[in-house]
Amino acid sequence: IKQTKQQHRLMADAVKASIASGFEWRALSDAVGQLTRSVGNADSRVRAAEQHAESERMRCERLQDQVQSIKGNIRVFARVRRLPHTSFVFDGSCSYPEEDSLSITDADAPGGGKAAGRKSFTFDRVFKQDATQQHVYRDVRPLVLSALEGYNACILAYGQTGSGKTHTMQGPESDPGVTLRTLRDLFQQ
Repeated sequence: IKQTKQQHRLMADAVKASIASGFEWRALSDAVGQLTRSVGNADSRVRAAEQHAESERMRCERLQDQVQSIKGNIRVFARVRRLPHTSFVFDGSCSYPEEDSLSITDADAPGGGKAAGRKSFTFDRVFKQDATQQHVYRDVRPLVLSALEGYNACILAYGQTGSGKTHTMQGPESDPGVTLRTLRDLFQQ
C-alpha cells in the first residue's frame, strides 16, 4: 500500500508539474484531430488513384483487343539464321528490302542472270541474322499478354532440320529463348 501511495503521489506531482509548465491538452487534442482528418483525406486520394488505375487498365485491355483484331489472329514471322562455321557454302545473297520482306538470290539458278534466281517473300515480320532473342521476344510478347487475358495463343516454330527452331524457342542458358522468357513473364504477372 505504501508503494501504491508513493506512485500515486509521484504521478500527481507529474500532472501538477505539466499543468504548471503550461502543457496544453487542447492543442494536443487539436493536433490529433488534424492528423485524423489528414489521414482520411489521404485514404480518399488513394481510393481515387486505385479507381483511376483500374479504369486505365480496362482502357489498355480494350486497346489491346483493338490491336489484336486489326492485326488479325495469325501472324507469320521469319528469322534468318546465321550460317554455321562449317564447310557449308551458299552461292547467293539474302537481302531485306523492307522490315517485312526477304529476298534470296541464287547465283547458280538455271535460266541465267540474277533475276531468274531471285525469290521474294513477305511476312508480318522478318528478323535478320543479327536479331537477338530479346528482339524476337519483344514482337512475340503481345501474344503472351493476350494469353494472360484469356485469349488463345500459340507460337509455332517451323523449318527444316538445323534452321534454328530450338535456338529461337529454348535458346542457350545465357540467352534464353521465347519459351523461357514467356514463362518468366507469366510468373511475374
